[in-house]
Amino acid sequence: MNNIAQPIISDNIYLLVAPEKEAESQILKLSKTEDWQMASIQGEKFPDTNGFFETLKDIFQTPDYCSGGWNSFWEYIGEDLNTLTPAKGYVFYISHADQLFKNSDPNFDTFIDVFEDAARVWSRQNIPFKVFLHVNPENEDVARRRLREADEKAEKERQRLRAAEAQPASRRIAISILVIMLAIYILSFLRNYL
Repeated sequence: MNNIAQPIISDNIYLLVAPEKEAESQILKLSKTEDWQMASIQGEKFPDTNGFFETLKDIFQTPDYCSGGWNSFWEYIGEDLNTLTPAKGYVFYISHADQLFKNSDPNFDTFIDVFEDAARVWSRQNIPFKVFLHVNPENEDVARRRLREADEKAEKERQRLRAAEAQPASRRIAISILVIMLAIYILSFLRNYL
């Protein structure tokens, strides 16, 4: 597996460059050896999200609240997966990942974000959650470009969120200083006139 699968973005998402049959064989072997729950999605069937969430609903047998959007799907795989489908670990195999959402890069970016966030959640609980994005060797460059772009966009968003989180803290500090200065002024005023 190590020869054909390379971690990308994190230790939870792998690019699997190999002929399809070899890739599938490796993933099946991994899931059986580790006794992990496996789900497989054929990326070439989903150039956009038409039918994607319905397929996920069938594969994962998601509850009714998983209504067919990214938020409800994340809620399921990021929060409820182990309760509803208990396993020692999870493997998600996406064949022909270079074709997944090829008509919709924002959905590809969201797909990567959702699975990466879910992997972080499960890793904190020591439950393996691995995503293998398969591409045939001749499509490796396209897949790497899309993954690099998705990672760059995600990093910009993380930086924007960190900046937004930091800004209120500095604002709170400034307000606290103003309140302290006002309290000192009032106390000195009262001391002078009382």
